[in-house]
Parts: sequence; C-alpha cells; structure tokens
Amino acid sequence: MRILRIADVADNRFGGMTRVMHLTTDPLVAAGHQVVTWFRDDLNRWAPTKFRRFVVPFDVVRHVLQRVRSGEVFDVVEVHEPSAAVYCVARRIYPELPPILVLSHGLEARARLNFLAYRKRKRILVSLKSRYSPLSVVWQANFALRHGDAVVCSTTEDFDYLQHRLKIPIQRIHCINWGVLPEYFADPPAARNGILCHGSWIERKGVRDLVSAVVPLLEERPKLHLTLSGCGLPAGVVAEHFPAAVRGRLRIVDRRISEEELVDLYMTHSIFVCASFFEGQLLTLLEAAASGIAIVTTNVGGMRDFIRHGQNGLLHEPGDVEALAAHLGQLLDDDVEARRLGYAARHDAHQYTWERAAEKLLAAYQAAIEGHRRGAPTLGADPVRGAVENR
Repeated sequence: MRILRIADVADNRFGGMTRVMHLTTDPLVAAGHQVVTWFRDDLNRWAPTKFRRFVVPFDVVRHVLQRVRSGEVFDVVEVHEPSAAVYCVARRIYPELPPILVLSHGLEARARLNFLAYRKRKRILVSLKSRYSPLSVVWQANFALRHGDAVVCSTTEDFDYLQHRLKIPIQRIHCINWGVLPEYFADPPAARNGILCHGSWIERKGVRDLVSAVVPLLEERPKLHLTLSGCGLPAGVVAEHFPAAVRGRLRIVDRRISEEELVDLYMTHSIFVCASFFEGQLLTLLEAAASGIAIVTTNVGGMRDFIRHGQNGLLHEPGDVEALAAHLGQLLDDDVEARRLGYAARHDAHQYTWERAAEKLLAAYQAAIEGHRRGAPTLGADPVRGAVENR
C-alpha cells in the first residue's frame, strides 16, 4: 500500500503527534508499505500561526493534486482532523483525489468543551476570543470527521463522541491504542524518589493545579524534589510560577532531551504526575507506566482508559487540587503502595506496541479505501475549486 500522511505540525520525533506518526510509520515501512509524510514546512512554511487554520486546508488539497497529476499514486491519504475539511469537499470535485482517513489525536470539539468546563470549575473568566475563536477549527474538524472515508481516534471518550454526538456510523470509526518503545521497559533501580512531570507548560496540562498541589508538599517535605521536563519554555519562566522558597528543589529541563535521558528520568523518579484537563492517548503516560513509576493523573481521555483507580494508578477529576495533593501525599508516604501501583501499570503497558498500532492503522486505511469504493458520505456542494487552483 502507498500511503500519504499529512499533519500541520513540526517534524520532531519527540513531539507527541509527530512521534506517533514516525513510530507507526516505521513498522509500516518495515512491512513493505510505502509511506510519505508531510509536515508543517512541507505544506506552507510562511503562513502565520493565526491564519494557518484557514490556509493550510487548501494547501493540503493543492499539494496532493499536484502530486497525483504528476503521476504519483497514493492508495489513501491520512490528514489530521483540523486540516481535512477542504479535502473532504474537494474530492467531490476532483475525482482523482485518493480516499481520506481523518485522524484525531484528541477531538477539537471535546478540547474546547473541556476547556470551558475547566474554566467554569475554577471560576476563571473566559474571554470572547477564547470562547469563540476555536470554533473556526472545531467546525472544520467536525465536518472532516463526518465526511471522511474512515476516522481514527485514540480514546473511548472520543469514540463515544464521534458515535453519539457527531452521529458517525460505528463502522467508520477506529479506536487505536498507540505503543511504547522497548527501552522504557528497562529494569528500574532499587532507589527512586521525587515527582516527575513531563509535558508542555500550558494551561491544558493543568499546570495551575500542579503548582497549587505540589507547593505545600515541597514546603512540608524538605527532601522532596520536583522535576519538570518537556516544558517548551525557559526554566526561569517556569520557575516564576513557584514561590521563591521552593525553587531550589525544582529541576527544570528546558532543552530537548534524548530518548535515553527520558528513560532515565522515568526510572529515577517514584511518581509521575499529569494534571491535564484534556488529552488524547498520552504517550508519556504509557512510557511512564512501562518504567514502573507510580502514576497520578486525571480521569479524562487516554488516562481514563489506561488507569484503573487504586489498581495501577490514582485518578482525580480535572481541577480537583485537593484530590491531586492527597494522592501525591499518599504515595510519598507509602513507598510500598507506590511500587505496587507502578508494577501493575508496567504489567498493563506490555500490551501497547507500535507494531500492533501499525497493524490497526493499516486496517483503518483499508477500511477507508473500501468506504471510498462504496461511496463517500454525502455533503452539499461547496465552491472550493477556484480557491484551491488559484493558490
């Protein structure tokens, strides 16, 4: 099979979305399939971020048309959810466009709803821009999801939303669990200590709640330390969110780290924490589980699918700082329980492999091709021909 995979993100094997693309592409190629990947710079390296939601969907169609008309053959095209709407319309006008699989790493519609619910719970004002600007992406994403030949998601919450809210036939929806590289299953050391949080320092990751929960623990426990990695911001900027009195016990890794360094971070800490109010299937959670570290996280998305509260980790509701602090304190005070939860998570993580994910993705591609042969989902006419060809 010849596959074209498209996402408007930077080509970085350590970023969540691109990491998934590369680590599922590798076994597909090893199995004999031809896979072409297009990232941000392949689509449009000049468009400003705030305009990309409107520009890139047309670039996707234009570039695919150029390749197809020059003689390249693709059996199926995979497009990330926010950039796929124009393609779904254009293929009704340009029959030479290949079948489309729309892939979501976390539904845009649900991300917006969770954001509004979180702000309401925290009693934080939502500006008109924050409330309504995402709708320009949500509308496009929902349109693409409804009209793609097949849809891939990674969590049961997203699957249910696609089926019950967007009314997408269940046979077009494929829920795929991503994988874990073997090196994360290395034998952990006998001594592990400290709390690790690995992820972007943004509101969606629950950083406000993390600070509120961890600061009292740092103040009460002079030997406790917190490591923050993958923040995407300078260490000084992140440190400013913490009181000066505890900054000396923060380790902030503000550079891109290697796979080996990330494995070492998991292996040397006793607790992994993620306070996100919205996620798809979080790769760092699976990697943490593979390393045998105790996990404290929120009851949403992929965390909800993987963690069974009290059996292989601890769950709390997004925004519940008291529960987050209590769970962290519980594991800090009970190393035996922390190790029990960590080993249980490690056992469960063995079923998540990139080879298995690639096999399921291949089945979804085949379903998209067969769905295209049967006839694409109906939609009204949309005058995109001139907009595409004139770009």
